[in-house]
Amino acid sequence: VQNAFNLMRMEHGLPECWEGGQHCALVVQEGLYNREQLYSFSQLVNPSLTFEEKDCRTLLERRNNETMAMGGVKDMLEEWNESILCLHHLSALTQAGGNVLLRAIEERMLTLKQGILMLVGSAEEIQQVREASAVIGKRIPQESIYRMGEYSLAEQVHWVQRVLINKHFTLTPEAEKVLVRELGKRRYWRKEAL
Repeated sequence: VQNAFNLMRMEHGLPECWEGGQHCALVVQEGLYNREQLYSFSQLVNPSLTFEEKDCRTLLERRNNETMAMGGVKDMLEEWNESILCLHHLSALTQAGGNVLLRAIEERMLTLKQGILMLVGSAEEIQQVREASAVIGKRIPQESIYRMGEYSLAEQVHWVQRVLINKHFTLTPEAEKVLVRELGKRRYWRKEAL
C-alpha cells in the first residue's frame, strides 16, 4: 500500500513519502525458508531497494583477538540506506557481545531515510530483540510482524514447476505424479517427526 501510494505521488510530481512502519519481521520455523523466499518477501516490502541478507552470528564472530569482528559492519550500516537489511539468527543479538551490534543498528535506524530492517526468526527471537531495543520495538510494531507457515503440497509442486520452467524444462504427467507422491511422503514424514 505504501509503495502504491508513493508511485501515485511520483506520477503527480510529488516526492516520495516514506513513513515509519516499513520495517518488519518475519516469523519462520527453522529451516522453512531460504534466501529466495526472503528476497521475494523483500520485493513485496519495497521493490526499489536492494536486498542484503546477514547472519547475526557471522557479524559477531571473534577475529584477530578483537572482542568483536565488527569488520564490515560499519560499511554494511553505511550502505543500508539503499537496501533492505535482512537479519537472521537473531538470538546472537541478545547474547553476550550482541548488544554492541544491536546499539549500532539502533543508531543507524535513527538516521535512515529509505533503508528497511527485516528481522527473520522465531517468534521468541523477534520478541527478545524488540524488548532489548526500544528503537526496534517501536519501529517494528506488532502489526508489522508476519508469519511464514509451511507451504502446502500444491504450493511446493508449483514452486518446483516454476523453477523447471525458468530453466526451460517441463514435467511429463508421469513425472509430475512422482513429484507429488514424493513431496507428499516428505511432508508426512516431517509432520510425524515433529
